[in-house]
Amino acid sequence: LIVESRSSAIMGQPLNALVWLIGHLKARGESLKPGDLITLGAISRPLPLKEGQVVRAVYTGLPGGPLEAQLSVK
Repeated sequence: LIVESRSSAIMGQPLNALVWLIGHLKARGESLKPGDLITLGAISRPLPLKEGQVVRAVYTGLPGGPLEAQLSVK
């Protein structure tokens, strides 16, 4: 465990972030579509990144297998 937080850290309640996203997309003439995957982000404070560091996230349990995202700090 690196950091612990409450879900209320996401705009007071995680569903508020989804409502915001729907409104933001609507203002751009876009919308969510069936099958779209949504991640609400981290609920903890941002952690400092250092040059040369690699951050990796793996989302499991998704249709078609896991999804991996990686960020390299330069």
